[in-house]
Amino acid sequence: MAFRLHVACNDHRDGVFQGYADSVYLEAIRLEGGRVMVAELPGVEKWQTIKRGRWTPLGRVRIGRIVLPYFASQEWYGNWCWNMYSVMKVDALRVLNYLLTQPHWHVFEAPEEIYDRLQLRVTVTPREWREMDVVDV
Repeated sequence: MAFRLHVACNDHRDGVFQGYADSVYLEAIRLEGGRVMVAELPGVEKWQTIKRGRWTPLGRVRIGRIVLPYFASQEWYGNWCWNMYSVMKVDALRVLNYLLTQPHWHVFEAPEEIYDRLQLRVTVTPREWREMDVVDV
């Protein structure tokens, strides 16, 4: 399932990629905090194709210590501070749990149903993540 991961990784003055982010949107969940490294890594192929009914990754993005494949990306998504990566929902969960463990990161915005749980910095399990339909594309 495709899931949009928005990363504020471009300089606010000129839109140039800066190699770190201080804000991340996971659909309806927004996290903010200290700087986390962001790097685009070489992809498997230069274009996206379907093989045996499955999308092949277009590339990989590293957010902190998490490396995840993306299936589409767009620079300056919304405005020039943001890049967007289309990732699998399970990979978005990995980013969420990783950022919740970082001491300077906190939940800035989330749907009411899950806000309090995320504020407690409790690891979200895949089952709970599937039940959070408020963040589906």
